[in-house]
Amino acid sequence: VRAVGLGSTGISFDYAWIDNAAKQGLSATYNITWAFLLPVNITAFTAQATTASTLLNWSVENQVKFDRYEVEYSTDSRSYIKVGEVKATVASSGSYQFRHYLKENSAAKLYYRLKLVDIDGHYSYSETVLVKFSQSGTAIWPTLLHAGETLYVQPGSAMQANATLEIMDANGRLVLTQKTNNQQVVSVQTGQWTGGIYIVRVQSGSEQTVSKIVIRP
Repeated sequence: VRAVGLGSTGISFDYAWIDNAAKQGLSATYNITWAFLLPVNITAFTAQATTASTLLNWSVENQVKFDRYEVEYSTDSRSYIKVGEVKATVASSGSYQFRHYLKENSAAKLYYRLKLVDIDGHYSYSETVLVKFSQSGTAIWPTLLHAGETLYVQPGSAMQANATLEIMDANGRLVLTQKTNNQQVVSVQTGQWTGGIYIVRVQSGSEQTVSKIVIRP
């Protein structure tokens, strides 16, 4: 007899009969499984679309001997990819938050779920939440980064072909200007920038988007 499966508890065994004449019948394998009740309840789970990222919030109760929450996303609600995890740190009841930064905000919608894992490795899944993104506006991410990290700018669909990208420091000094040249996503290196607030402006004709980012030293 052996246990089978993570996320459930079960046994499997081989069975065969022998009659009074010592004749053995055909053997067969039997599997018995039963659901494992995890020591946590998800009372709320929400996902909010922001500029090139998704902000996830969830609340829990009855959290006992629990290990972590693994965040997974999907573009089709069938195949999921793990993007991070949050360790269980609050007491029996409390709230958690996770932000998923998107390298390319090209999907019109994304599905998210939580994989709930206790200290023994048993797991189950939360309900799935859907996030829809606007595809027309300019996206800039991340808006808080360290010097040396890459800034991504995705011009809105109406200005991708001939937009001008300008970035200025808090004193109005121009630190970068360039054409997007039909690029869907423009990568900007910030290695030589000092810490502080910067203004990012994307302009094409009468269309203009102005955003603020913060560079940490």
